[in-house]
Amino acid sequence: MFKRVDYITKVTYPNITTYYLFHKEESILLPVEVFNYNPQYTFPDSRIIISTILNTLNAVYTETLIYLHQDDKYYCYLKIKNENKTYEINANFIDAIELAVYEQKPILILSEILEQQGFKVTKNMVMNALNTNSSSGCTFEY
Repeated sequence: MFKRVDYITKVTYPNITTYYLFHKEESILLPVEVFNYNPQYTFPDSRIIISTILNTLNAVYTETLIYLHQDDKYYCYLKIKNENKTYEINANFIDAIELAVYEQKPILILSEILEQQGFKVTKNMVMNALNTNSSSGCTFEY
């Protein structure tokens, strides 16, 4: 069974980017770390290319499915509809999440992955983190 998660944000460091996905009903946060890569060019990016191809083919991207976690990697499908057919096309994690955010489409994750890789966020956890880090000079937005 797949569960819908919300994209919260991504935090980029020199060598790694962490994407944060959140399942609201169960208060489970899933941080996903991916290694940064330096493409030789930055435009057009994958999400624009994919959107252009789909528009040209009169196909509609409906959602991203995160279906597997193996060897510290997350595997995704892009769910595509064209006329009466539905396709699940493999995509790398970064492209799948960036496209979902760009197109404002749902992100669904296999419930076993969410439960095994995520962690439950409690009010105490958040308050303790804010209190602990408030003296570090960081600015928090609520």
